Amino acid sequence: MSEQLRYIYFNVKARGELPRLICAAAGIDYIDERVEDVDWLPKYKSKTPYGQIPVLEVDGTMYAQKLAISLYFARKGGLYPISASELDLLKLDHTLLFVEEVLEDYVAAQVDKIYNNKPETLPKVKAEIFPRKIPLLENLLKVNGSGYFCGNKMTIVDLSAFDFIEQVVNEMGKNYLDAYPLLKAHFAKIGQVEGIKSYLAKRPPSTITW
Repeated sequence: MSEQLRYIYFNVKARGELPRLICAAAGIDYIDERVEDVDWLPKYKSKTPYGQIPVLEVDGTMYAQKLAISLYFARKGGLYPISASELDLLKLDHTLLFVEEVLEDYVAAQVDKIYNNKPETLPKVKAEIFPRKIPLLENLLKVNGSGYFCGNKMTIVDLSAFDFIEQVVNEMGKNYLDAYPLLKAHFAKIGQVEGIKSYLAKRPPSTITW
């Protein structure tokens, strides 16, 4: 009997899009439950393990933390190569955590701007962190040489990078990637993966672009 999977997050990308992208790429069947802001406190918060989302409900039990959920889906969908060597997995993990770190810099700046009355954080991220860290992603693609971040096929890292770069493009404009040809090609390639392309075409609209 297959597991009943229910993924719960707001109708935004922000800190919760990677599990959706993994499921789309791997063809994992799940319920994508998108929470409206007005429903979060009265209907959801007290039911979650740590008072936050995203959460994944598996057969009625809730599990939290985006990366834990993402890795669960990635292993289930063959996007985390568990049979790889310990060193290869170390490379994958350290790349994944770096991409997620840069994404968190951006998302935290957006949260500061919208919810914490700190509009100065976002321009600093765009002016200082993007120019310093995005070239490092470009170089990782160059060093690996396969068009993917790790190994010679798509993994969770490629989907994490796609998630981040999509938000960069939304913020900075499509021409921003012209300075990073390998990232630009990678973003286009992952966007054409059948499951990803289908998901993006059907993804519910949101009033927030990040």
